[in-house]
Amino acid sequence: GDFMPVIDERQYFECLKEIYSQVNIPFLKERFFELLRLAKGAPAYNFNFPLDSSEARLQLSDLKGKVILLDTWSYHCGECVNFATAFHEKVYPVFKNNPKFAVVSVMLSSVSRRAYLTRLRNEDDQGRPFKNGYIYTCSDYINLFGGLGEKDKGALERYYQIHAAPFVLLIDKKGRVYSS
Repeated sequence: GDFMPVIDERQYFECLKEIYSQVNIPFLKERFFELLRLAKGAPAYNFNFPLDSSEARLQLSDLKGKVILLDTWSYHCGECVNFATAFHEKVYPVFKNNPKFAVVSVMLSSVSRRAYLTRLRNEDDQGRPFKNGYIYTCSDYINLFGGLGEKDKGALERYYQIHAAPFVLLIDKKGRVYSS
């Protein structure tokens, strides 16, 4: 209704920046910084993770010009499976043939790359399918490893204050946060 003013997102972002610059209490300053990182228009974190099973690495900046759905998940996360399944069945079909849209799926768990690939492919070490295995992602997505040995895992988690999975973020074509 009329009792709630409409807030321009740019004004909101500028207001948070102004408050952040004037606050001197460390706890409050950190809280405003967290809000700034997730505000619409804030620069998205330029992650750097290995692609699937190759030695190639991918940075967010490599995808400039595309709208990115960044989906972070955890190795033992049931809600991640629920999100991934619902997203893949109901939302992804609308965007899957759009060359200006990409899903980037990052596993952020303290597991080995081998365990990650086993989960990613839903198969055991001999290539046999798991019975009742969990599918966390899809081969159509850009799948990135953020597990053991990946220093950017902690940096991404700190930047967005990720404390639970799944964590989903929409990033615009210019590499800025659109929605979290």
